[in-house]
Amino acid sequence: KEKLSIMLRAQAVAEKGEKEFQVRQVWTGKEVDGSGEISFDGKYLSFVDWETGDLAIREMATGKKRRLTHKGSWDASTYGFAMTSVWSPDGKQLAYIWENDAKGQVEVHIVGLDGSEPRLLYQVVDYNKGWVELADWSPDGKNILAFFLNEPKRWQVGLISIKDSSIQILKTFDAVDPFPMKAQFSPDGRYIVYDFPQKEEFRKKDISLISSDGTKEIPLISHPADDYLLGWSPDGKWILFSSDRTGTRDAWIIQILEGKPRGDSQLVRRDIGIIVSLGFSQDGSFYYNTEGAMYDIYSAKLNPETGNIIE
Repeated sequence: KEKLSIMLRAQAVAEKGEKEFQVRQVWTGKEVDGSGEISFDGKYLSFVDWETGDLAIREMATGKKRRLTHKGSWDASTYGFAMTSVWSPDGKQLAYIWENDAKGQVEVHIVGLDGSEPRLLYQVVDYNKGWVELADWSPDGKNILAFFLNEPKRWQVGLISIKDSSIQILKTFDAVDPFPMKAQFSPDGRYIVYDFPQKEEFRKKDISLISSDGTKEIPLISHPADDYLLGWSPDGKWILFSSDRTGTRDAWIIQILEGKPRGDSQLVRRDIGIIVSLGFSQDGSFYYNTEGAMYDIYSAKLNPETGNIIE
C-alpha cells in the first residue's frame, strides 16, 4: 500500500505536464559509442573508435574524428583497447580506461589533445581480482573521481591524485553487483552526487550526496522506484536523474541548495527509455546515448532425431 501510494503521488506530478524542451539528434550510425562524454565547451565528444579500439574525439560541428591513441589495427596489435573517458576542466586532456588484455591489467591513462604521449596514472595489475571505472574530473583539476573494485570484492568510490597517483577512498558500498553507475562533482567541487544499489532491491538504485572530503553524506533520492543519476546542471542548481516511478522511464530534476535538496522532484520529460548520460555542456545542453539494435528472425525445419537442419 505504501509503495502504491508513492507511485500514485508521482503519477499525479507527471499528469501536471512535463516541461518543454527540444530534443535534437546529433550523431547516428555504426560508429556511435556511449563510453565517453561531451567536453564542457561542447566542441568535442570523446568515444572509443571500435575500428581499432583507440580513444578518439568527434568534432561536433563538423563530424570529423581524431584518434588520440594509436595502437594499430586489431590484427596488428593485441595491446588492448580504450573504454570510459572523462574530460579535464580546461578541455585539454582526457583521462581514460585502457584494458590491457595481453597482461591482464586495467589502467588509467591521461592524454592531451596536443598529440602528447599518454601517461599512466593508475593500474590494476590483475583485472580478475579488481577493477577501476572513471566517473569525473574534479573542477580544480587535481583529482579523478573513480569507482574501485577491490578485495574483498566491494565497490568503493574515491579520488586518484593527478600529482602522485595516491588514492583517497570516500565511500565503501555493501553491494558488488551491479556497481554504482555514475558519480559527479558539483560545479563548485564541494560535493559529489552518486547513485548506488538499494539494500532491499539491489537491481534498483537511489541517489545521495557526499561532501568532496567524504565526511558528510545526505540522502537525495530515496524511493522504491529505480532512480539513477544523469548529471548535475552547469549552474549547480539542479540534478537530473532517471526514474521509473510512474511506470515508464522518465527524466526528473531536483533542486539543490548548499548541498541539500530543496522542494520535490519535478518531471521534465516522459518516456525517455534507458539512456546513457554523456554529460552537460556549459550552455546547459544535456547529451545522452541510446543503445539501438536490429535483429532478424529466421525459421528452419529440423530433423527431430538428429537436430540437423532439413531446409
